[in-house]
Amino acid sequence: MTLDEFILQNFGNSVSINDLGSFAAVRVFFNVDNPPALAPGVAQQAEPGSTITIPFTQTPRGPMVVLYTVAEDRRLNKPFAGVLLEEAIEIVHAMKSVKGLVLQSSQEAALVVEKSPNDEVQTR
Repeated sequence: MTLDEFILQNFGNSVSINDLGSFAAVRVFFNVDNPPALAPGVAQQAEPGSTITIPFTQTPRGPMVVLYTVAEDRRLNKPFAGVLLEEAIEIVHAMKSVKGLVLQSSQEAALVVEKSPNDEVQTR
């Protein structure tokens, strides 16, 4: 099962960060507020110590980071960033100002995943 299929299958259900473990190595994508100057279509590895600003969206449950499952999603601004889901979860968990994340499928379905004190977030 792909992450996209998981989102579609669980649309409308309650899902925790721990339920996403089998998708840890899947790349997800997100918009950035302060992208570095890059040539179009060029992938760039972030340098240690570099920073980007990750925008969030307001939901009825509070502010959330939106993650997309496919780089071709028309809702992504150019340029955008991509990381492994496990890295995205670590980033979101460290962001005190957000309540969790929204996993947006390639279609219209999305899952809201709230942070919880019981989450087992592994950091490197």
